[in-house]
Amino acid sequence: MLQSAHARLKAGIDVVIGVVETHGRAETEALLKRWKCCRASG
Repeated sequence: MLQSAHARLKAGIDVVIGVVETHGRAETEALLKRWKCCRASG
């Protein structure tokens, strides 16, 4: 899904990700490094 989101960004489509669970997968963590993150304070 993150790869699809990156493709949409390249096509000029805004993408927002709510929550990502990496389950410790290095590949998923690497894909997330390209995203700007903000964390909710609570």
